[in-house]
Amino acid sequence: MTGDQDLEHKQTAVSARALCKRYGKQLALNELNISIPSGSSVALVGSNGAGKTTFLKCIAGLVHPTSGSISVLGRTPDLDEPHHTAQVSYLDQRHPMYGFLSVSDTLKFGAELNPNWNGPEAERGLDVFQLAPRKKVKDLSGGQHAQLALVLALNKSSQVLLLDEPMASLDPLARTLSKQLIDTSRSQTSLLIVSSHIISELEEMCDYLVLLSGGRVALAGWFEDLLDSWRSGALQLDGSRVNFDSSSGGNHGLDELVNEVLLFERSSLLSRANGSAQS
Repeated sequence: MTGDQDLEHKQTAVSARALCKRYGKQLALNELNISIPSGSSVALVGSNGAGKTTFLKCIAGLVHPTSGSISVLGRTPDLDEPHHTAQVSYLDQRHPMYGFLSVSDTLKFGAELNPNWNGPEAERGLDVFQLAPRKKVKDLSGGQHAQLALVLALNKSSQVLLLDEPMASLDPLARTLSKQLIDTSRSQTSLLIVSSHIISELEEMCDYLVLLSGGRVALAGWFEDLLDSWRSGALQLDGSRVNFDSSSGGNHGLDELVNEVLLFERSSLLSRANGSAQS
């Protein structure tokens, strides 16, 4: 590896080139291209079915691309490779865990599986959420189940932390506590990616946007850079300069920007579909 290539890998946490993933006839990822910088906290957003979960699973190594390539910290994701499994932590939105284990035994199991396990912080997580150590996982409420899953993901002490809808089933207090725990663990990672539909929460935790539409990247960049470009009246999408009206009032924050781009993408999709039908 040359010096330039080594520097590129150090500066890029995740790189995908022409990444495609099919499930039968369904194309979940469609020629997705992106380079996500190291040290970023990424807000992964998009409409339902945009490919967010599939993209996260490709990064985690849980899903293999149909075509194209992806690298994480300079390596191809591989669950059979101890280096990868130690460096990447993935929180599945379904929060799969063994129901017959107690909360305490679940943490012990996490410690056995993960060489970099942070036991003291994991115990602190139980205290923060007030999870009873002796309670069986199967007896936890939906919110408590999500809280325990988050504690497990955060304390694997990985360089890449992937959180798929981490707070979807949490009450307001638990959401606040979760954001605090995520912020505490953030300093130990090279990359944080959080998938959510709640843009205001992502703004508090993240600084880099990746917006997926139709299995591809519609928009990516640092929050402030994208907002400055939008507020000045122009953004670059699909190789074309697209002007947005930023004079209609409102604060024109990240939520508005995301909605504007998604509306543009929907309009473009309808135009292409109508064009195909007419031809």
